[in-house]
Amino acid sequence: MKSTFKKTRLSIAIAASAFFVSGVAVADTNAEIQNLKKRIVQLEQSIIAQQTSAPTESKSIEINISGVVEVEAGYVRNDGYEGKTSSDIVLATAQLAFEADVAEGVNVQVALLHEEDDDGTEIEVDEAHISFERGVIFASAGQVYVPFGGFASNLVSDPLTLELGETRETAVEVGVNAGPAAASIYVFNGDVDDNGATDRSKTEMYGVSLGLADGDDAFSYEFGLDYISSIADTDTLQDAIVGGTVDDYVSGVSIDASVLMGAANVNLEYTTARGEFEASELAFDGKGAKPAAFNVEVGYVVNVAGFETQLAASYQRTKEALALGLPEKRIAFAASTLVAENTSLSIELARDYDYGQTDTGTAEETAAEGTGETSNMATFQLAVAF
Repeated sequence: MKSTFKKTRLSIAIAASAFFVSGVAVADTNAEIQNLKKRIVQLEQSIIAQQTSAPTESKSIEINISGVVEVEAGYVRNDGYEGKTSSDIVLATAQLAFEADVAEGVNVQVALLHEEDDDGTEIEVDEAHISFERGVIFASAGQVYVPFGGFASNLVSDPLTLELGETRETAVEVGVNAGPAAASIYVFNGDVDDNGATDRSKTEMYGVSLGLADGDDAFSYEFGLDYISSIADTDTLQDAIVGGTVDDYVSGVSIDASVLMGAANVNLEYTTARGEFEASELAFDGKGAKPAAFNVEVGYVVNVAGFETQLAASYQRTKEALALGLPEKRIAFAASTLVAENTSLSIELARDYDYGQTDTGTAEETAAEGTGETSNMATFQLAVAF
């Protein structure tokens, strides 16, 4: 303790001597101390700014919310071609989508969906993907509806081409968008394996999509050509293939075109398997089925009592799709009008024609026989999009 005290007193004595020897030196030292304090304050302010900058940027990200709610009241005569009459009111669609541009060229989208049906399905993640864009190059990764089919329609019900070809998968897509033309290729791990290989799972499915679109309010067009290496992975077929496996993959092709000419519009689409399945996988009339569907639809906008109303008429047909629960033919008429901002009221009258009495079809847990009967449907829909 004593030695420490002596050292302290000695330091003070030396400092005092220095003060009396040179007052200028002390003044210079005080200035340096003040400058050092200022630099410390500036450094602390800089650190605080850095620590708070990240949360500030995160909070500045805008999240766009959109959605749609569709309520439908329907009446069916000869439901299921069994002579029954049915009617119901259902929440056909409740969808909520979130979208955000998280960085330059980087976009995230998540869509939640609920569709009321006989199973009482709960809300689910319908889509969730990350998109990238740099110049003419674009890419995406996540759960999406892959670009196989266009499915454009002014009807209330889904076209039969959608019933056959819609495909939701977790995929990676890369493409080029140059002016009116676009092309992309995507890969995914399908749910239907080949050669009964249930002990392995590979990302070997792929598809190619080509599109061309251009025009203005007076005239516009859209053309699409899509290929998928395994049509068995569409949402309808993957549940129908017996055993969930195929001996060989059957590819599929979809061609669609839409034209808008003032008040008139035309939608054309054809979707088909490029080969036949084995009769043990999906059958029609005792042979391997080659399912296909097409839709021809025309529309026209007219003014009815001051309301702009979209009229539409459609002729649709399927081939060798009896085991999939699809009609052989459908004729439909629809009218839709805006009753308020973002709010539409629609009515559709449709008639389904079942396959003939001599036709048979076999799929997973299904052995169907045609009835040759017709079924009539009337549907009213109130929809709000925001």
